[in-house]
Amino acid sequence: MRQRLKSGFSLVFSGGGALGYAHIGVLRYLREQGLTPTEILGTSMGAVVAAAWAVGLSEAALLGYIERFAAVTHWARPSLKRPALLDTAKLAAIFAGLFGDRQMADVRIPLKIVATDFGDGSIRVFGAGDPVLIRDAVRCSISIPVIFPPVELMGRFYVDGYINANLPVAQVSDARLPIVAVDVMSERALPPLRPGDYSFFERPGAIIDVYERSFYLLVQNQSSEALKKFSDVVLIKPRLAGYKSFHFQKFKPIIAAGYREAVSVFS
Repeated sequence: MRQRLKSGFSLVFSGGGALGYAHIGVLRYLREQGLTPTEILGTSMGAVVAAAWAVGLSEAALLGYIERFAAVTHWARPSLKRPALLDTAKLAAIFAGLFGDRQMADVRIPLKIVATDFGDGSIRVFGAGDPVLIRDAVRCSISIPVIFPPVELMGRFYVDGYINANLPVAQVSDARLPIVAVDVMSERALPPLRPGDYSFFERPGAIIDVYERSFYLLVQNQSSEALKKFSDVVLIKPRLAGYKSFHFQKFKPIIAAGYREAVSVFS
């Protein structure tokens, strides 16, 4: 498999909030092996990591920004005016530091960022042909409805890409090439739910866990349907059942989980 990957492959990163840190572990492994994709695609947090590698950011530099994500109080501010729980001004500043004024074409590796048009629900894939700043495309891709406000860009409003393609394998440029897809919201991101075990439903805060599990299952079903259309996909599913999508402070073990899974898949 390693030899085949050297001839070219598309790298696809899923969304998943803090679980998306696992993508950094996969990137670490690929870099160690000298493997570079022909293109890189990402949704939501996957878009953040994809864009960072596409512009040539080192892992050390990226981790510096990840530490700022980990301190949620540094960027999570209640929204007082817009239709969302959180304001994105601080988050926008972090992305400005990450990507500067680079446009979608200003990359070392071709990049695609997936968002959703909030007007008609269609998928929006930002690429080299779009006169859009990378930081703005990323903001569109991560804007989870209700949590963050929709992002206005070029006369349209955009929200998180997970609505259409949390694992955007169908958006690769050349389906004839191998695809390496990293899904941080697979079944391995959920603890087992055993028949007759009611402790899951009786714990304090269970209503949030029930909602989160339902959301994960919806996304997993969406991703499974997308994968059925492809026969040449190397699927990396980090074991993340002990972590939540809001565990931004646990980036070190989540990154390590991504690395371990990449080693396991390619060994």
